[in-house]
Amino acid sequence: MAMYDDNVDEDAEADDAAAEEREVIQRAASDRVSYDLHFKRAETPRVFDVYELTGDDIDDAFNPPGERSAGSWDCPHFFSMMDMNENAWFQEFFSVAVTEAVHESLEWFRVDGRLVINPHGKNQDAIMLETAAFARELWRKYGKAEYSDVQGTCYGQDLSKA
Repeated sequence: MAMYDDNVDEDAEADDAAAEEREVIQRAASDRVSYDLHFKRAETPRVFDVYELTGDDIDDAFNPPGERSAGSWDCPHFFSMMDMNENAWFQEFFSVAVTEAVHESLEWFRVDGRLVINPHGKNQDAIMLETAAFARELWRKYGKAEYSDVQGTCYGQDLSKA
């Protein structure tokens, strides 16, 4: 004869109540967040050139809708190791691409209409360095083997011991 445990129903009800409470909190938080960055395929591909990442103008998070800013990144601080091999350049370009994506995401992510992290603020250099270190770690852990055996730099910093 099977025994019925009254606590099972109580546990399920408590789990349901907790799930509902989590959903209410999540919805309240999501109502306060805006993230107007849109990713789409560019009509004109972005190009890595000497000392810069070039591309079409992009929407500007700091100006009214419709105003755009230059889509080029002047990157001499990234491209500081001119004697790198081709694979090291792939890693460097990857670092710039990831850093740009994070930078743009930070500009567009807001709570109650206010920036959470200002990528142009006093911590700009630290944010770029940490993002480049993150990109290097992604490259090291998950990059294609034929490109990932690179001992290079990110943001002009030797991170081979990172």
